[in-house]
Amino acid sequence: MRSILFLFIHFAFVINASGSDKDSLKAIVDYQNDGLQIIFALINDKGFFDEWRKPVMPHIIPIIIFGTDGKDMNGNANLTYDIKIIKPDSTVYAEFKQLEIWKDVQEPVLHLLKQPVGIHIEQNDPFGIYTIYATVYENNKKQKVNFVLRFQVIK
Repeated sequence: MRSILFLFIHFAFVINASGSDKDSLKAIVDYQNDGLQIIFALINDKGFFDEWRKPVMPHIIPIIIFGTDGKDMNGNANLTYDIKIIKPDSTVYAEFKQLEIWKDVQEPVLHLLKQPVGIHIEQNDPFGIYTIYATVYENNKKQKVNFVLRFQVIK
């Protein structure tokens, strides 16, 4: 379901707990409004970061690809994000605030965030649906965009 008013976006996919599924970009959400472009996605292909010249990260990685025309008086972009991952039993897997997407440098046309968060499902983590809540802040333009992604871990 996609609602522009609430910016609630839900995509679900299934990953094999053994990690044998190698498809990249399993679920993807995009946003474009007033010169701000954001792509928020889940991947489990470590090779994806090689293409972006980023370090290899663990299994599942929510990514944000962005473009913005928002600039400060020095011509620099300033985007940050909060992310919270909830386990199927409603406990918090991880939560981070004000991670850097792009800050204090000129923004390229489209670029990958600077501080990705890796999700590594361990043997003792519960099976079921995990929910990822993310809020992207375009700080120069005072914009805030909320995203929700879900993925399921099966036996």
